[in-house]
Amino acid sequence: MTAALERALRQIKHLRGERVFCNMDGTPLTLDQLHERLWGAQRRAGLRRIRWHDLRHTFASQAAMAGVPLPQIQQWLGHSTVTMTMRYAHLAPGGGAEWIKALDVVGPVHGNGTTPAGRVPIPRAASSRCARPCESAA
Repeated sequence: MTAALERALRQIKHLRGERVFCNMDGTPLTLDQLHERLWGAQRRAGLRRIRWHDLRHTFASQAAMAGVPLPQIQQWLGHSTVTMTMRYAHLAPGGGAEWIKALDVVGPVHGNGTTPAGRVPIPRAASSRCARPCESAA
């Protein structure tokens, strides 16, 4: 929770404990109570019905689009591996475009010794072979 959200909730005297959604005495809501609160708020706002999981997915998507590193999103969502979190990777700013631009340095070279992006290319090896011969798969 952001500091601004915490201040806003305290101003309306909502925070009685560590939970945002709770009973008047601060005890946790049951799953049915949580659904009733969410669906009631959606109905009063004239919104279509969505699930809590949809809100979780939206949070992760918004975080990825804001540039939050995937390992941080993984930690917040409690994913055991980053593989689960990778579903949000395509939403990250630039979608990897900056990495594709890195390939410009190995592209064609103009007469002035620069690439189309205006960079000096990385020198290529004199031979296309590795310094060490690759082992055969036989």
